[in-house]
Amino acid sequence: MKTKPSERAVGAFEAKTNLSRYIADAGKGIVTVVTVRGRPAAKIVPADARVVTPEIDSEDLVERARAIRRRARGGSESLHELINTGRR
Repeated sequence: MKTKPSERAVGAFEAKTNLSRYIADAGKGIVTVVTVRGRPAAKIVPADARVVTPEIDSEDLVERARAIRRRARGGSESLHELINTGRR
């Protein structure tokens, strides 16, 4: 696994065994990536680290949900008819 210069990767067992050390290092600005079977599973980061979240446009989100709902309706059968069909 490739890490940034200010990061280090450790396995889950190593992280569990030396958790207090990695927490102290996080206070110094060092990020620790915890891996499970070589794949990143978690990060131990400084408490003041900025978490970047994408901006969510609520109107866009509602429209996407409506589009999914329209596609899901599909046929003209009612829920009752679908349930009865499945019981045959």
